[in-house]
Amino acid sequence: MKNVIIWGNHSSTQYPDTRFATVNGQSVREMIGENTVEADKFLQGEFIETVAKRGAAIIDACNKSSITSAANAICDHMHDW
Repeated sequence: MKNVIIWGNHSSTQYPDTRFATVNGQSVREMIGENTVEADKFLQGEFIETVAKRGAAIIDACNKSSITSAANAICDHMHDW
């Protein structure tokens, strides 16, 4: 998945903006249906919850802080910029 903008700070207040998101070059909205109830349910529900809780999931899985993941994302962003 590319071109997802994550708004907010490094906490459960993160909000994924999927308006420009793609998977293998195809728009995520087109993949799951632009105006369907299922698309809205997923993008406005489960997907947001998953992104918001990813820090805690990393800590649980790795027994380490998710700050390394955030730092890597910052490095990737600066590299691309």
